[in-house]
Amino acid sequence: DSSGRFAFDVLLPGSYTVTAEAPHLSALGQPPLRLPVTVGDSLVTPLRVVIPSQRSAIARLCGEHAVTDALALLRVIVTDSATLSPAQDATVQASWYDSFTRQGGSFTAAKTHRAARQILPGVFWLCAAPKDRVIVLEITRGARSITAETRIPLEAVFADHRVRVGSPR
Repeated sequence: DSSGRFAFDVLLPGSYTVTAEAPHLSALGQPPLRLPVTVGDSLVTPLRVVIPSQRSAIARLCGEHAVTDALALLRVIVTDSATLSPAQDATVQASWYDSFTRQGGSFTAAKTHRAARQILPGVFWLCAAPKDRVIVLEITRGARSITAETRIPLEAVFADHRVRVGSPR
């Protein structure tokens, strides 16, 4: 139900496995939780299932300092534009401006460049990506290279960017 409680009406005594899934864990590539439980003759067999929050799941995967008021996880999903299958032979580079400094009558900007880590075919993670800043993505696949821009909302701890790229030439 809405409070997270569940019940099975009729179970015979024996051993079972309860599988618990959460959309945010699936999106992060985490397998469902599998919990063994033994049901006896009693009317109630309590089982407590604790699902980590999105913030704590990302912190476990990317590090404690990867999710803050200013940082989040960006997941880039790259598919082949013709087949829509994962583009496992792609690479993703990201860049953004960190700071602007005034020097006399002009400004200089510090720019960060980082490679996204491929965790599944066509799925890339950029841990500790800045929120509310333009992130420029360069997706390369063979001789093809495309550029895309994205921005992680301030309130997010996790954001997706999907892109399609043609087959390598």
